[in-house]
Amino acid sequence: MGSVKKMLFDGKVDPVSDIYADMHTVERCEDFHLHWRNLRLIFDEEEFCQFCEAVTTAYEKWRDNGCPAPEPNKSLPEYLFFHKIPPVHGRRPTDFKIEVQGDLPHMPKNMIHIHYKSYRLDVSHKEFVELAEAFALALKEFKKWKKAVK
Repeated sequence: MGSVKKMLFDGKVDPVSDIYADMHTVERCEDFHLHWRNLRLIFDEEEFCQFCEAVTTAYEKWRDNGCPAPEPNKSLPEYLFFHKIPPVHGRRPTDFKIEVQGDLPHMPKNMIHIHYKSYRLDVSHKEFVELAEAFALALKEFKKWKKAVK
């Protein structure tokens, strides 16, 4: 879906992550954490309430419509929920870090933790190398493409 102007990288990865392949939790820590597999989204209290309302509303609309399957080859999405988030609320994370994690009892032994704003991604050392190499190739392609479209 979308309007691709230039494919910067196209590859395949293992279908199941090496890290937290079966994890699904909602935690209340310093913020709210929603873990889905190896993805973690971080919300302040206001954002968490907005997110829950959106998911609940979307689910109820989909269920009330008979739980329809997606239409094949449909180019535009059907929005089950659409709402703008207020421009300023809560903390606005500015984190951008890539960390090799230590060996804590509840964590995998070979984990890289990627922080980007409110998004966290936990990957294995192997998956990190795949990501880093893909980004390096994509950057080269992007620079060539930007130069060509000037």
